[in-house]
Amino acid sequence: RKPGPDPVASAALTFGPWGAKFAELDVKLPLDGERFGMVAGIGIDRDRRPYGGTPNDFSAGALVRFAPRPDTELLGFAVYYRNSDNEAQPLIFTGGQFLPARIRRGTFRGQGWNDYSATAPTYGVMARTSLAGFDIRFGAFRSAFYNDVSTADLLFGARRDGSVAQRNIVRERDDFYASTSGELRASRTLTEGPRQHMLMV
Repeated sequence: RKPGPDPVASAALTFGPWGAKFAELDVKLPLDGERFGMVAGIGIDRDRRPYGGTPNDFSAGALVRFAPRPDTELLGFAVYYRNSDNEAQPLIFTGGQFLPARIRRGTFRGQGWNDYSATAPTYGVMARTSLAGFDIRFGAFRSAFYNDVSTADLLFGARRDGSVAQRNIVRERDDFYASTSGELRASRTLTEGPRQHMLMV
């Protein structure tokens, strides 16, 4: 969503299955008419999962737009996402050709201390303008994922009565993934009667 000439604000409260709660606030702020403005938003999610997990999510983002001329625009944006207190969902492997005992939904069968948490920021810039009859566009982006702790809760040899022969908990720390990308493009449209050609570099 891009900022426009009028200020706009919206809020939402959501209540979902298993007692989940979500709150969101978004605003659009014109700082100089349609030339300069920003949009921003924040979200807080207290999710509840069918397996009994209680993850917490936090997200925030902002975008700034500067357009000094109709054919020129500069956009900068940043997004932050944080997931925490996300208990590992147990994975159950039976000791034979049968289904495990039924588990009531919303009942957590894992370990409360075996939490997963991660942070994922994304930011970038985009620009466009006209120069010597060419449409010039540019974009640069950076996205990262910081995995504080990743977990797995594995239950092997589950019996018909719900007992388990072996439990393995796997925890890994400090995983990191990131990518940086960008593009610079110049294009020009040429019209020849009913035909249209585009030159692109």
